[in-house]
Amino acid sequence: MPKFMLLLGGGEEQWSKFTPQQSEQMMQEYYAWAGRLASQPWLRGGEQLNPGGRVLRGEGNQVVDGPYTETKDVISGYVVVEAPDYEAAMEMGKDIPSLHHGGWVIVREINPMQPNAQVAEQWETAAQRLVLQPQFPGKTYLRLAWTLGGRA
Repeated sequence: MPKFMLLLGGGEEQWSKFTPQQSEQMMQEYYAWAGRLASQPWLRGGEQLNPGGRVLRGEGNQVVDGPYTETKDVISGYVVVEAPDYEAAMEMGKDIPSLHHGGWVIVREINPMQPNAQVAEQWETAAQRLVLQPQFPGKTYLRLAWTLGGRA
């Protein structure tokens, strides 16, 4: 079954005007929503994102502080779900609390990467080089000698 990522964002301007009681009510709405979400068999993951972050831009790979909270398109979290199609995935996102407070949800289908023969061979080689290695007396750890990209 296809997987979809629901990118959650927006609403910061409206939220910044909440009273402490309204903020608490919003958090309770999110806790209830997260509880309902966690009980669903189609949920495959998700997290809230911390504010701030970095943006990598352009051919020179320039790192820029941001994204900035003054922009209207800050992504605050994501959820990954399995759904038969876009319509079903959109339906799953309709009760996200931020939608009632100026937020938005972007739904994107995840393109499952099918490894080509060369990548599959590199993964197999890497798996064969998995070795047990003692790190501390009385303990043994697994170490993968990584071969992808010419690194060993």
